[in-house]
Amino acid sequence: MKKALFVIIFILSIGTVFSQTEKGKGFFAGSTSLNYVNTKLEFGNEEQESDVFNLALEGGTFIADNFALAVSIGVTKQSQDDYDVSSYTLMPVLKWYLNLDGSNKLFLQGGLGYGNMDVDGEGNGGAAYMFGGGIAFFLSKSIDLEISVGSLHNEFGDKVKQNSLGVNLGLGIFF
Repeated sequence: MKKALFVIIFILSIGTVFSQTEKGKGFFAGSTSLNYVNTKLEFGNEEQESDVFNLALEGGTFIADNFALAVSIGVTKQSQDDYDVSSYTLMPVLKWYLNLDGSNKLFLQGGLGYGNMDVDGEGNGGAAYMFGGGIAFFLSKSIDLEISVGSLHNEFGDKVKQNSLGVNLGLGIFF
């Protein structure tokens, strides 16, 4: 009986050893990624693929233990054969952490917001959504390293759709 009680207390305490993701705490994170992007331009039914540089900043607060509400701002730059493309997204994001052990956590995230794409000076804006997941390695009580896989979908007006799938590397500060 004592062993069982010890095991239960140990399991329940794992989440509190590094309590960065408890209700009321805040965080700020930045990430960069290497993405594969497929852009479909509806006028002319042209479809192009390219590699992209992406930078995203995210900040938020934990509204419940292991459950965060954040705002994400993403900037993307890509060069196609014939033109340069830049885009940005702004969206609220929900992020859920699942304890693995005392200092590592799995996470899932999703967001819905606004995106804008500029192709050689001509801009279009519209709906954007993202989802993904990964692992957060907490290097200390206030710093984590995140590795994740995610997808971002943008629709810019009626004519341009952009889908990206990428591997992300990020660094977060928790306070």
